[in-house]
Amino acid sequence: MKSLTEAAQAALAPRYEIIEVIGQGGMTTVYSARDPERYVIVAVKVLHPVFSATIEGARFKREIEILRRLDHPGILPILDSGGTATFHYYVMPYASGGTLEQRIGMMEEPMPIANAWDIVRQVGEALDYAHDRGVIHRDIKPSNIIFDDHGSALLCDFGIARSQSTEVDRLSSISAVMGTPDYMSPEQAAGVEELTTASDIYSLACVAHEMLVGESVFTGATPQIVMNRHMRDRPQSLRVVRPEITEQMEQALHRALAKSPATRPKTAEELLRVAGVETASSL
Repeated sequence: MKSLTEAAQAALAPRYEIIEVIGQGGMTTVYSARDPERYVIVAVKVLHPVFSATIEGARFKREIEILRRLDHPGILPILDSGGTATFHYYVMPYASGGTLEQRIGMMEEPMPIANAWDIVRQVGEALDYAHDRGVIHRDIKPSNIIFDDHGSALLCDFGIARSQSTEVDRLSSISAVMGTPDYMSPEQAAGVEELTTASDIYSLACVAHEMLVGESVFTGATPQIVMNRHMRDRPQSLRVVRPEITEQMEQALHRALAKSPATRPKTAEELLRVAGVETASSL
């Protein structure tokens, strides 16, 4: 029996030549690969064949459809896709700057405030663009924010994104709670199916909090404990941990981390504005 890498190379040849694994999850593997026609290195996301006939396979195909509809400099684009009845993949630009998760993991102290808000701004612009087109990401987290060769932040991995499309909604509602506990909105942690854009704003605020103070909004021994804390606990004061954070910034983040979706900023641009941070539209 062929290994996944051998099967992937057979499916990709002669268009792409696999180099190595650069990312791995429970259902997908991401490879770096050579594109001889363009003389560039690309990233290829492959769905494990065992999932091809499952709901995860259908969701993978919908991810491709969603990415084809999104065209924004802050969203990692799709370059190509293909496969067979049992093997599916899509191709993206190779981003050499690593992930925000990796950057945070290497930090010995919290990120400079201006740098953190600049990343929030870049990701927020991409997120507002997706929201305007009816797409809710549902898994905003540091590992889904990557950096290109120039250091610009890009939003990626729309694997559990939800579209206003009826069929995508049906696919999304089959599973219970999806997402990553450390960055889940209270309603997402509670298993609410009809999430709104406010859920992504909450998750973006969680990412901002982690960059600014060096730790997650809520921690716990198990994922369920963390999810319960998102649903019931108040976040700590950022200024107690880092006094140079302005009161305006803290209030803006706490508003974005409100338990009620209706209380949060409606957009990432509003979050930045309330925080007193310049946005592209204010420059």
